[in-house]
Amino acid sequence: MKNHGMNRILAALAAAVLCLTMLISCAGAESGTMSFTEWKDQLLNAQNCLFKQHKNGLGLGLENCPVYTAPYQNAYRFANNRQACDPDKNIFEAGKTENGWLLVRYDPGNGIIRTGYIAPKQANKFRSQMSTKGFVFLSAVAAAPMDVTDDPVQDHKVFKTIETGESFYIVAKYVYHDADWWYVECTKDGKPARGFIRRKTAAFLPGNEVEDNLNQVPVTLETLGSPSVSPMGTEKVGEIVINGAKGDERKWVHKAAVSDNSPVTSVYPTMRYPCYAVQTGNNGKPWYYIFVEDASKWGWVTSEVATFE
Repeated sequence: MKNHGMNRILAALAAAVLCLTMLISCAGAESGTMSFTEWKDQLLNAQNCLFKQHKNGLGLGLENCPVYTAPYQNAYRFANNRQACDPDKNIFEAGKTENGWLLVRYDPGNGIIRTGYIAPKQANKFRSQMSTKGFVFLSAVAAAPMDVTDDPVQDHKVFKTIETGESFYIVAKYVYHDADWWYVECTKDGKPARGFIRRKTAAFLPGNEVEDNLNQVPVTLETLGSPSVSPMGTEKVGEIVINGAKGDERKWVHKAAVSDNSPVTSVYPTMRYPCYAVQTGNNGKPWYYIFVEDASKWGWVTSEVATFE
């Protein structure tokens, strides 16, 4: 009996702490604890998620593996809460969340690509080389209606429209070849769900944690701009243009101002990028420290392939 009484006391204390934490969190979100510049910097640096193909599957041994649209047990699930995939057939994955949910892209068999999460229990023995642990959770408010799909390849299936004034969260971006999306979390039938909205047509404002959020200029690709400060602590000093003509081979962006250094991403001729520092590299020529927004990468390009403006 004493143990039962103690358990009830501990449970009550835990509930009280949880309620207090939620109240503090809500109060902070409503009081404007972040500037618009800080929020926008986080948005610009949001992780670009990429998917890796596994033609022979993941080796989970589960023919009908449950898939949820978001990494929660209470998340929305297609097919009347019965959506599943065969992870041991051709499948793409983007890595695991901090809690072990595996983000996958798959064909359920009807020719419509779907994207969702396999629960930790089922995905436990799979070791991924990808990662979703850098995903952000930035609140936003729609400035215009935006369609949400979980098919960022063919865009055949819109499962939700985020209406003007509706709140949602930016989680990541998915920019790869012709794919150009924000990865977001919204609600579907009162349940959390994740999907993709087109960056070319998206327009949204920051959420309540940003000071004077509804009076900011709506974020679009045209107003996205560039980060206010680099990881080096430097501000923008100009722009560079990658030399060459459209259709020419891409150029490498390096981790350091060294020609033989491992590349972190690539850029294409005629494209412009914000520059945050200039220094002499190991080849005795100027190198430029730039931000590549579509890949969310910082790195150096040599003056041999770029022109400073």
